[in-house]
Parts: sequence; C-alpha cells; structure tokens
Amino acid sequence: MPTARQMLCANMFREYSPYSDSGIGGIVGNFSAESGINLPSAFRTTGLDHGSQGLAQWRDSRTHKRLTNYQNFVKRLHPGASNTDLWAYYGRMEYQVKFTVHEMEHDFPGIHKRLKGNEDVIEFVDLICWQYERPNKQLAHLDIRRRHGKAVYEALKLQDRPAPVAPSATKVAQDAERRAGTAIVAGAGAGIASWIGDVSWPILATLGILVVIIVIHAALQHSQALKSIERPKVDKVDKVDKDDEIDEIVDRVLERLDEKAKELLVTEEKFNG
Repeated sequence: MPTARQMLCANMFREYSPYSDSGIGGIVGNFSAESGINLPSAFRTTGLDHGSQGLAQWRDSRTHKRLTNYQNFVKRLHPGASNTDLWAYYGRMEYQVKFTVHEMEHDFPGIHKRLKGNEDVIEFVDLICWQYERPNKQLAHLDIRRRHGKAVYEALKLQDRPAPVAPSATKVAQDAERRAGTAIVAGAGAGIASWIGDVSWPILATLGILVVIIVIHAALQHSQALKSIERPKVDKVDKVDKDDEIDEIVDRVLERLDEKAKELLVTEEKFNG
C-alpha cells in the first residue's frame, strides 16, 4: 500500500500534468527510490548525496544545471523573496511536481509525450529511471522503483472506483411492505392448514412465531425508511453486516413460507373440490 505522501504526490501530478495514471505511477515509483517512500521534499543543508535535493534528487553537473534550473523556476514564482523564504519555497512538493512537468516538457519532450499514454506502468518506471533519473546502474534499485510505481498506479485506479450505491429509502420501504404481505399470506396458509387438520400444532406454533417476527421486522424497517425519506440525515452511517445477514435469513424464510402457502392453497382447492 502506498504511503500518504506518495498518494499526495500522485494526486498533485494528476492536477498539474497531462500524464496518465501509469505515467504518474512511473514517476512516483522513481521518486520513492530517489528520496524515500515518504517523499521528503524539504531542502537540506547536510546529508546530501553530491548536493542532490528534492523528490527527484536534482543536482548540478558540469553539463546540466538541473538543480539551479529548479531554483530559478521557484524564484520566478516569488520574485523579490528573501533567501530564507526561498529556501522554504524550494522544499514545497507542489513546486517540485510542477517543475518536473516543466522539465519533462522542455528538456525531455519524448518522455513527456509518452507519459500521456497508457503503456504498462513498469515500462514507464524503467523509462524514467534510465532516461530521466539516470542513476548508477549498480545502485539503481530498479525493483524498488517498480514495486512502488505499480502500487501507486493500482491505488490511483482503486481511488476512482465508484462507491457502492446503497438502496434508496423508498425501495427499503417497498421491500418491507412485500415481506409483511408475504408473511400475512403465509399466516393465512397456516390457518387453512390448521382448519384442514393436516399440520400438527407444534409446526403451526412455530410458523406463527416466525410470521409474527417477520411482520414486526418488516414494520420496523418500513417505519425507519419512511422517517429517512421525510428527514434525510446529513451524516450517513454504514449498515452493520449483521443487518444484511438478518435480511438474508428473513428472505430465505419468506421463500420457504411462500412455498408452504402455495402448497396449502393447492391442498385446500383439492379438499373443497
């Protein structure tokens, strides 16, 4: 499961870039290996790897001034800011995400274009690793990059799944009415059976108790559903699994009572005939 900072970063890329979810997973997976899975973005003064800073561990070399480019990018956003304020601004994740997109678009246009596509997230992880980050191959930890890139990608997809729709209060009320009606029919069938004399009193008593329980349960559900229709609540509380189990049991009992009532009605027709 991705960390909170990984998902924060991923959702920032969703907001500030045109990249696909697999492309975003490829980026965040690489950042996770470069700076750690909690993605610390603050600029430091000690413990630096050859002066590297930020999520992507930008640094200046003799040919490429990537860290300086990032700092100039931030300075343009805050003209006239003091050095102290700029140092704090440099550490903002939001700015580092925006600069990554800016750098991709202007310095790595091929990668920028591909990241908009829906290639496999592992392919994007490898692409960014070898063409954007360019780590020492012996210390690249490609397995870490792939694992976290895939985890972020899958979390983004899961994040987009629609929440299950709860049945409306009207439907609940209608179902409760159906249950009560079926239970009453079953009770009538039991009465017919007792009049015919084909059913023993212990069975009739058991059926009677079940009918009463079902009618009461249905009446309570019906009442609660009507109240929720009249006064919808702002805070919705998830139903307890036990309620679903009770409903399922009651449904099964009702099915059996329906079958029994039909049998008794057929018997009555034969008796009267």
